[in-house]
Amino acid sequence: DQKIPTLDAFLTNNPADAAVVFSDTLIARSGSVLFKQEHTQYPSVKHLAKDIIVISRINNIVRDLKEALRFQNEINNNLATPLMEIITPSLPEQTEDDTVYTAINKRFILFLIC
Repeated sequence: DQKIPTLDAFLTNNPADAAVVFSDTLIARSGSVLFKQEHTQYPSVKHLAKDIIVISRINNIVRDLKEALRFQNEINNNLATPLMEIITPSLPEQTEDDTVYTAINKRFILFLIC
């Protein structure tokens, strides 16, 4: 029985190895992930961890940013939504032998719930 150490909060000066976050909108055209501030519990998802595990629903995939903002308005009954952050994937660093993911250059792992 090995236990995985977990944290309820993230330290700004010491990113975790991995973080699990929920995204209620995925943008298909750019491959971007949209986060509402209420789901991150942190000022920026980008600074959470080296590996970010994103959980979302398959029906939350939209075509483009315009549709994403419309979708947000619909699910929030046209009320002002908390600050959102859009993260577009970037290419990881390459070394001779392997792909390198760091706190600056993250790996996003997506789990879609049907």
